[in-house]
Amino acid sequence: MEIKIDTKEKFEVITPLNATFDDNITSDFNELCATIFEKEKKSIIVKLNHVESISLKAIETLQLHHQKFYENNLSFVICELQSNVLKHFKDEDFIDGFNYAPSESEAWDLVQMEEIERELFSDDE
Repeated sequence: MEIKIDTKEKFEVITPLNATFDDNITSDFNELCATIFEKEKKSIIVKLNHVESISLKAIETLQLHHQKFYENNLSFVICELQSNVLKHFKDEDFIDGFNYAPSESEAWDLVQMEEIERELFSDDE
């Protein structure tokens, strides 16, 4: 899997460069997410602007990581889905299970907003 990783202070932007996000790529993606989760404890933005088709297993993998990150007070946001990929997410009734942003800058805002919310709610305890 060809990917670009853009490292920021509080999160990583992962951009798969392949046109297809299929079952073969999910294991590489799993390893990458596990490394970021375990070693860096950072949130993730997955930018899918190059992806033209995605398998159901890949969507399920994204959803599992989404749940894992949020259970551990980290954000996991997908962004820049091409229209046919967005349609596949909607057809499989998965889009509501994700934090989705139309653009990368909106995904940045979402991650930063969630970070502020976590800080505010942790102060209340």
